[in-house]
Amino acid sequence: MSTTLGIELFFFLIKNSILILVITFRATLYRAISLLDMESAAQFLGDIATNSKVILKGTKDHVDGIIADLHAVGLKTTAEDAQSLATYLAQMKTGDGVDDRAMRQEKLMSWLFKLPLEPKSAVGSTLEHGVVQSLWDTLPNPCPGWTQHSGPQYRRADGSFNNLYEPRVGRAGEAYIRNVVSLRDQSKDLPSPEDVFEKLFRRRTPADGGFRKHPCGISANMFYMATLITHDLFNTDITNRFRNKTTSYVDMAWLYGKFHDVRWNQEMQDSVRDKAGHCGKLHADVFADPRLDLQPPGVIAMALLWCRNHNWIAEQLLIESKDDPRFSAVPKNDDQQGLELLDEHLFQTARNINVGTFATVVLKDYVRMLLGINRENTTWTLPINQEFSPSTKNDIPKATGNQCSIEFNFIYRWHSAISVEDEQWIEGLFEDLEKRLGPNWMNNRLGSILPARIPAFVQERHDERASTDPRCRTYFALNPEVKRDPKTHKYPDAALADFIKRATESSAGAFGGRQVPNVFKDIEIMSIRHARELGVCTLNELRTLCNLRPYRTFSEMNDNEAIATALKDLYGDIADVELYRGLVAEQAKPRQEATGLCAGRTITYVILSDAVALVRGDRFLTTELNPYNLTKWGYDEIQPDNSWSFGNVLGDKLLNRHLGEENMPRDSIYTQYMFSTPEETTRNIKRFGMEKVYRDEALI
Repeated sequence: MSTTLGIELFFFLIKNSILILVITFRATLYRAISLLDMESAAQFLGDIATNSKVILKGTKDHVDGIIADLHAVGLKTTAEDAQSLATYLAQMKTGDGVDDRAMRQEKLMSWLFKLPLEPKSAVGSTLEHGVVQSLWDTLPNPCPGWTQHSGPQYRRADGSFNNLYEPRVGRAGEAYIRNVVSLRDQSKDLPSPEDVFEKLFRRRTPADGGFRKHPCGISANMFYMATLITHDLFNTDITNRFRNKTTSYVDMAWLYGKFHDVRWNQEMQDSVRDKAGHCGKLHADVFADPRLDLQPPGVIAMALLWCRNHNWIAEQLLIESKDDPRFSAVPKNDDQQGLELLDEHLFQTARNINVGTFATVVLKDYVRMLLGINRENTTWTLPINQEFSPSTKNDIPKATGNQCSIEFNFIYRWHSAISVEDEQWIEGLFEDLEKRLGPNWMNNRLGSILPARIPAFVQERHDERASTDPRCRTYFALNPEVKRDPKTHKYPDAALADFIKRATESSAGAFGGRQVPNVFKDIEIMSIRHARELGVCTLNELRTLCNLRPYRTFSEMNDNEAIATALKDLYGDIADVELYRGLVAEQAKPRQEATGLCAGRTITYVILSDAVALVRGDRFLTTELNPYNLTKWGYDEIQPDNSWSFGNVLGDKLLNRHLGEENMPRDSIYTQYMFSTPEETTRNIKRFGMEKVYRDEALI
């Protein structure tokens, strides 16, 4: 790398921990600065930063850190890049509306993961703080209150008391909040849901383009993880569609149970607990939420592995945490009260550790995929739950609680990403339902359950399954050959591994218009009607809330001429495009640095903001995530191992641990990179020069 600045020099100046200004030197200074070597340039920047009282004192370490930053990011960055970033951050600060088509957020992210991790970047921490702060500020958040109570802290089954000041925030059974009050004229004629599906949603036949593979090689497993997250957050009551029957937290309520209905309450959680042994365990291979029973087998396999992980943690607590007063002595068999207390401590502590591990997966494996960092030779990820106060004057709020919104209920419907294999599986499920329900429920055409009957049907199926002991439910109805072991009550390791491997090889679908499988037609029609009944805002109204510049033309929303024309024919005015319809039809981001999900521009931005709100707002993932509540062993257990496979968590802590070396070898890309197809992973591993680290034949 050249040591002279052949381009205009820039640096980051932090103000108010949010706004980053980029200084581009005037022409009168250009010639002088262009002759500076790297060390002189860094000293010059350090002096300015010190005089501005923004960055730490201008010590030698600080100057050395800036030198490292310049080397890491490289001098190829042009003055246009710097000015582009300045424009982006100014728009975020002033509320003028970010032009997300310019991909400036992605540019900033790509700079962040290129900055050195060790020693820590001179400005990286402050930049990270600014990014997380801006994402936190994008959406409304509950008010902060007291953050901690004394004594061990455990989650309540219904999610209450996450915010100790406002205990109902995020509790199951509460109403969805509304982030945007729509000002659109509700009396305006809107296109029929059937026309919307046909012109904007329906996946075409192969002859007409058909299924498009995800451009970043994301596998079906990535969206299985997304399915678990969305089942954590959303469970709309069909008798009152403004009400959410689950908690508003990533607390694995689908595994442990939640306030599903007044008549079940704590009973739902108790149904999956094995209290007989007083060991804090769940029954073998179960989960509480019956909605998952109707998901593809890869989703169920993943859910069952989290059940196994809970039980493994409960066992380890008695071995590794004997110095903790809660587990130091096992009561005698005749001490029923003591045994029940031990069981409760073991269960709740194991749950905290298991949920903490799940959250680490979200932050490492999942968010890195969302941002395309899996394609980079770095362990960096967006530090959503980081404690920033040591390096900045004011920390970003945390432990505020979280309340799911009606808008995000629709933002997380990603049917476009369903793989061909899962599309075929769903068709088989519908065929099975047709046999069970008969002609009164199903028309002759596959996938056409009458929309008016879908909610009642689904609720009846869920009620039927929820009233059944989870140990007796059939989790793999379309795979009758997969049976529980009569002694251990577990499903075969090899079968679960096979479901996950096949999903790894299965490419997810690309986002964008006309990619929703036809089998979802009536479900999508129901969703469109549901959104209208609830008065959900338009796409541009949400973009305005999030400080994204509203679309001005249909071609700006999607430059695919056919889709833009269809949007215009359906809505006439860009301001009338409804939220969910717009999200599905919006142009997807292309594959480039810092893009991984490659969803529509609006989705890509707001889900990062929501991830920050979900994690930082959760008391048990911030202030209560400590060695006291989790034990020293448990706190260490939830940390990623950055020395192996870029810190990915699922491979070691779930697949290899619970399916065994014979089914999921630790040094296999199928184990360590389940969110990417083998083809995508192979390209990346070869580019990193790491072929010899893994055993897979494709790498030889």
